[in-house]
Amino acid sequence: MKRLSGDLGRRWWLVALGLVLGLNSAIAGPPMAAFDSPSQYEQYQKLTEHLRCVVCANQSIQASQAPVAKAMRNDVYQRLVKKAQRPEQIIAAMQREYGDQVHYRPPMRGAHWVLWLGPFVLLLLAVGMGGFWLTRARHRHASQTPNQKGTSL
Repeated sequence: MKRLSGDLGRRWWLVALGLVLGLNSAIAGPPMAAFDSPSQYEQYQKLTEHLRCVVCANQSIQASQAPVAKAMRNDVYQRLVKKAQRPEQIIAAMQREYGDQVHYRPPMRGAHWVLWLGPFVLLLLAVGMGGFWLTRARHRHASQTPNQKGTSL
């Protein structure tokens, strides 16, 4: 493969660097200058990290490049900057629009408790039944006479 020399080689590096920097700014979302204050920018960053992309596998809307995630980021920006909504209001609105799956930590409701606690309850039941079975087997073995113990093999 032929090596690019001189001015042409440097141009390719500049083009590649420009593409990388351009893509990086596209991924990052609105620039900090688009916000009224640094604290508002921090709120935006926290919200976009907290909210999950509804079509991506376990990605925040900040990390995802799916069209839905871009629309969700824009919605968060509009609500935070243009409509001056509080983060709680924005999260509630996103939850109404997209459901509980928009949260990385969805609120615990009815069936969620069963899903979270069910395995632990089953484990406790299994340990309890195993202990009961072992205790019963020991008592049965201890109550046998020495003659019965020898013939029970």
